[in-house]
Parts: sequence; C-alpha cells; structure tokens
Amino acid sequence: MWELVINNFREYIGRGFIIAVYLCALVYLFVTEKRKERRILFVYMPLTVLIIFFNPLTARFFAGSTDENIYFRILWLLPVTVTLADFFTEIFLRFKGRARITVLTAEVLLIVLGGRLMYTDDGRLDNHYELAQNEYHVPQTVVDICDGMIVPGREIVAAFPKELFLYVRQYTPYVVMPYGWDDVKKAGYGATVPLRGYIENGGATAQELAGLGHEAQCHYLVVPEENRPEGDMAECGFTEVSNIDGYIIYKSELQYFGLWDE
Repeated sequence: MWELVINNFREYIGRGFIIAVYLCALVYLFVTEKRKERRILFVYMPLTVLIIFFNPLTARFFAGSTDENIYFRILWLLPVTVTLADFFTEIFLRFKGRARITVLTAEVLLIVLGGRLMYTDDGRLDNHYELAQNEYHVPQTVVDICDGMIVPGREIVAAFPKELFLYVRQYTPYVVMPYGWDDVKKAGYGATVPLRGYIENGGATAQELAGLGHEAQCHYLVVPEENRPEGDMAECGFTEVSNIDGYIIYKSELQYFGLWDE
C-alpha cells in the first residue's frame, strides 16, 4: 500500500517545488496563525487530508473499491492556492515601503520560476496539453471527421478508437458510439469490446470488422490507417469514403441516414 501512496503522491506533486512552498506555508501558519476560522481552513483541514491520504488503511480501501491510479485526487482537497495567497500576503504585510516591492517581486518570481509552461515537453513529465487547434478546444481531426458524419436532427452511431472518442462527446451530441463508459471502465481504457479491440489493435479481416459494425448498428467505422482490415470492406457493406489525418472512414451501406419522420 505504501507504494500506491508514494506513487500517487509523486503523480500529484509533479516537480514538487510548489508543494514544497505550500508545506513551508503550512508550517508557518501553524506557528503564527491565531484566528480560529483560518486555522481550521489553512491548518487543521489540510493536516486531516494528509493524514487520511498517507493512511495505508485508506489506500487499501480505495484500491479495493475504485481505480487506484486516481488515489491522488484526495489531495485535490488541499487548499494550496488559497493557502499560498494567504501566506504570501502575510509575508508582504510584514514589510513596509520599498521593501514591500522587493518582497512582492520575489514572491511573483518564486511562483513563476517554480512552475513550467504547460505546453512544454521537457522529457521528464507527461505532456497532456497542447495549444487549441480551434474554438472547440478539441483536435481538428475530430471536428473534420464528425462534420462529415453529422445529420442535423438525429444521432449517428460511429465507432472511434480510444484516442478520439473522449473528444467526440465534447464536440457534438449527434455522433454517439456503440460502447459506453462501462465498456471503457472495465479494462481501464483497454478494449474489452471486440469491435473496439479490432479498431484499436488491428488484426481483423474485413468480414470480422464489418460484421461487428453491422451488429452494433454503426453508421461509420473510424479505423487508424495502420489497422486497416484485410480484405475488401465494400464487399461486406462498408465503403471507404475518406481518409482524414491517418484515419480511414468507412460508411455503412445498410444503415438509414435520414430523419426518422421523413
């Protein structure tokens, strides 16, 4: 359980600089803060959260009841930003005149130099952020693929690989997938549904992939180019209509694409 706790703590602190400053602020406020309501918010509550987080019994319960990889989210309860703001303000108010300008400058530089640009990939931390490609803040590939599928006024069922489907639901409610959250959750984003497995890992024949697509009543299949199935999809009822940024779009010849009241 200690390995789980330590790994999740490392996941939370990143480089660790800001959390180190926060812990210094916590000690400072523990010694100097006399106001009861502030001690509760800035001292007692965070210490309670830390005790709960570093308790092996809590870790064991959490690991047995949910995904252990998100155990670090308990630490989101720590009021880091508010505490640092209060701490820096207290330090600032202890000085007068030009000394305040120096202290304020030092505090700003401490925060700036202690972080990193979120779009920077320095090889040491996972880079989960990139500049927005459009006003929707989703990959432009998703926008282009979905725009070619959407029929205003109804839902279109399309099977996507995992690197795209989270963005699809953010972009439009009119394109849905044949598998839901339960299918994703069961394997921690691994492919438990055969259709997803073939799309994401390849190795399918055209007949196998198309058969699963028809069974799931898919209007479209979105397949990475490297996972192109063996055989002719057109003979199995799916026609290749486009290739967008390395994703092949297969359109069903069996599904109805119009509005239900037509």
